[in-house]
Amino acid sequence: MPLRTRPIALFILALCFLVKLNASVLTWDGKGRISMEIIEGRQKKVKVGFPFKNGSDHPVTITSVKTDCECVTAGVSEKTCPAGRKAQVIVLFDVAGLTGLQEKYVTVMTDEPNQPPTRLLLRVNIKKQTQ
Repeated sequence: MPLRTRPIALFILALCFLVKLNASVLTWDGKGRISMEIIEGRQKKVKVGFPFKNGSDHPVTITSVKTDCECVTAGVSEKTCPAGRKAQVIVLFDVAGLTGLQEKYVTVMTDEPNQPPTRLLLRVNIKKQTQ
């Protein structure tokens, strides 16, 4: 390989390595977004699951799951997800007394170094009941 092309080849190789390092270990179905409509007064709570897959070659541990509102609780089906396996973040949203479009966020952190938190979005449109 000529000396001129060697630095370019090393740069491309390093760039590919950095992309691999920054790739998300967990992949989320629906890109981490769930949208739904319900009728006001027909249910007090909405329960949904945000499925994800561990695409790495090692177990990944969910270190925290935080919600943006006291009306939302969240947990995980498996705190440590083995390599290649699926799990889900389970969200329970208390919709009693609410109407209109509600957007609630759940922030998920893992033990993976250099991985930013994942923000999941639950969008519920609570329609007024018609007679």
